[in-house]
Amino acid sequence: MEGEMAKQTQNGKAFEFACLDAISKRYKDQVFVLREKSAAYETAKKFFDELEDVHKSVLISGSEKGVEILERLEANLIDFTEEDKLKLSIQADAKGQSGDVRDIIIQKNEKWEIGISAKHNHEAVKHSRLSPTIDFGDKWMSLNCSEQYFDEINVVFEQLEELKGIEWNNINLNKVNVVYKPLLNAFKKETMRLYEQYGEEVPKRLVRYLLGEFDFYKFILDVNKRMIRVNAYNLDGSLNKKTKNIKSEYNLSKVKLPTKIYYFDYAENSNGISDNTMELICNNGWQISFRIHSASSKIETSMKFDVKLIGVPVDIPTFIGII
Repeated sequence: MEGEMAKQTQNGKAFEFACLDAISKRYKDQVFVLREKSAAYETAKKFFDELEDVHKSVLISGSEKGVEILERLEANLIDFTEEDKLKLSIQADAKGQSGDVRDIIIQKNEKWEIGISAKHNHEAVKHSRLSPTIDFGDKWMSLNCSEQYFDEINVVFEQLEELKGIEWNNINLNKVNVVYKPLLNAFKKETMRLYEQYGEEVPKRLVRYLLGEFDFYKFILDVNKRMIRVNAYNLDGSLNKKTKNIKSEYNLSKVKLPTKIYYFDYAENSNGISDNTMELICNNGWQISFRIHSASSKIETSMKFDVKLIGVPVDIPTFIGII
């Protein structure tokens, strides 16, 4: 499990480098391009260089298709003057933890900026945790959780504290009934309590937490299907700006945040009711899944969420590039 996660992280970093490299090569003959060679950049380049040539080829092709799509949405990537400079950088992971989900930043003369979130074979928007010391209400939405919530989850985490460091496979513990479901039930109950108290602020702030504080484009590379999807998250209307001379080929609408929760319960799948995933359905087209898991072969006193947007507003368009 941990080896697979490490490999996924390395592939994700390699894809970040491939995207930056594709942008640099596409525009280097039109404008002065500066690559910021930070520690994050060097790490991403290292992982890219270590890939086999076949995998590199897919990443390169996918990135190039993604940049072609991006150019049709951003007039600033078409309209250059002799004085213009394009600065490209890869952000450190800490930026994502502090509310900026963008992996790659493109700046033009420090007056225009867009960002890309690059995903390699996965679509999770956050990998948040639940623990006895994490107030998810405060951390995600600046709305404090109740003492009752912590009382409920501590029943679970106190048991895990006694078993900390032991391999899950070496104990006879029903992870679903003893850990997953009690934590999910407490999480759901507290979310709905906050919603009852604060109304529309809860779904609005939750989505802003998941998507970060800046508008961005998401590049999702599907290696098996040989395709790349580009989504535009234009929540504040900062994407798709026209220049003095050019307007983009497509017009992106400003996206509406959710204001109501319609449904929050265990997800249904082909096998019936899920035992580790809850689904949140809101208005304005937003649908979010929360899958809880241990994330480690050894017992820890925290659990991890893979949070995915499984439904988004029609105002968030999807552009497909075939590799």
